[in-house]
Amino acid sequence: YIMSDKIRILTVDDDAINVQLIVRALSGSYDVASADGGKSGLNMLEKEDFDIVLLDVNMPEMDGYQVCQHIRKGEKNPTIPIVFLSAQTGLEDKLKGYEAGGNDYIEKPVMFDELKRKIELVVKQAKERDSLDQQVKFATQTAMTAMSNSSELGIIVNFMESSFQSDDSCTLLRTLV
Repeated sequence: YIMSDKIRILTVDDDAINVQLIVRALSGSYDVASADGGKSGLNMLEKEDFDIVLLDVNMPEMDGYQVCQHIRKGEKNPTIPIVFLSAQTGLEDKLKGYEAGGNDYIEKPVMFDELKRKIELVVKQAKERDSLDQQVKFATQTAMTAMSNSSELGIIVNFMESSFQSDDSCTLLRTLV
């Protein structure tokens, strides 16, 4: 695999024609891989790094909602953006997708201009969130270091105050103990 700046997409759909359409529509702009079902999609996510998952809802063995929940509970990619692509267009279906952990829900037949725009948007948001998470970690480490240093500094200041108040060497020795 050659590293590129292209967004890496994993599309998970048991319908070979849908997969072909998506790959054909997106492969010029993105690095697209496909899995023919939930389990193979989860296996690919364990082995490779992707920027986003396009997930069909209706699949045998594991439906898209189950796959999404599995990804969200996993160790490797719990925050990877997930966009559902589904012919199920009812409000309940969409809400179920969001409840499972999906970032967006696009109805089939897919309008590829809309899909490309949403891919860009969702991946950008995920990268910004990851960047903010890193900044929070760094700020927390800095604050902890500062607090640790300030407590050490407090001990030194207290000792200095006590030692300045010592009138003789015996009192000074007691401040050391």
